[in-house]
Amino acid sequence: MTDKMPPTSQRASSPCSPTRPKFAFDAAAIMTKLTDLGYYLGQGDIATKVTFVPGGRLGDRLVAHSDINVTQPEEVRLSLVGEISRDGAWLSPEGAYRPASKFNPSEKITSAKARFEVVAPGDPKLAPFALDSQKYMTNIRAIHEAALKDKAHRSDRRDPVQNAPSRLIVRYPLVTERSENDEITDSSDEGEDLSELDKAKMKQISFDGWPVSLAWREELDAVKSTHDVNPLPAYDLDHKMIAPKDYERCLVGAAVELHVTLIHYLIGKQGSTLVADLREMIVLWPPRAMPQSPSKRSLMAGPSSKSPKKHRPSAAPK
Repeated sequence: MTDKMPPTSQRASSPCSPTRPKFAFDAAAIMTKLTDLGYYLGQGDIATKVTFVPGGRLGDRLVAHSDINVTQPEEVRLSLVGEISRDGAWLSPEGAYRPASKFNPSEKITSAKARFEVVAPGDPKLAPFALDSQKYMTNIRAIHEAALKDKAHRSDRRDPVQNAPSRLIVRYPLVTERSENDEITDSSDEGEDLSELDKAKMKQISFDGWPVSLAWREELDAVKSTHDVNPLPAYDLDHKMIAPKDYERCLVGAAVELHVTLIHYLIGKQGSTLVADLREMIVLWPPRAMPQSPSKRSLMAGPSSKSPKKHRPSAAPK
């Protein structure tokens, strides 16, 4: 399945579009890639391939069934293709954390997260993945139900149906604790061989260059000695990192290839939930352009709707 992007001259200034003159979209190749990885959420047997290892208050982590007895198993990354919904997307460098209007006064900037919902892609080029979108949620519910039936999580008071996730919400921490071996990200480490565009991106993903509001910056600077910013692992059509200031413009409404892991939490005696943590996403098709306001004109010229030729209603049929 192949389609063409607009000419380069029409998109050269947009970081959301590829720099190649032509862009070939091959849905079959993407499907093959994801199934070959082994954990594509559209596969019918995916729930039988994975399980959780207990993680206490940090949540139970998803691993392969074959690794259940391994001393330090690798987490499983599930893959899918979907569209980032424009409703409820918090994908700016500030994520969903708002210092001036936070609901919980005890909430801190160290818990700031980006968050978005994944829905079925609407573009016809992605029809195979749209058909699989129901399988994604069916498999996620099956994984969740299996976790509750597992001996380590068994409880007669937890209802797998009542606690089953109904939507796929993905999150990503924007501020993370720095380990002893980490250094503060500094734009001075850019390197002299980088392009000006790459240098600008490097500056934005540094602690001091993270593009946020003054209120956000004040709280962020207060944790500089212990925490660092955590840029989204998001890549454009050319597989180049998307700069923080372009997150919303390039990602909200875009069709993306997603790689996530699931974390399972038991809440009290009855609650149980799954959360999807982002590990990587690649834009497959950019967001559709939103309707633009009419170009500015002089108000002294009179109302723009005065021309009967352009705005006369159609005559009623006789």
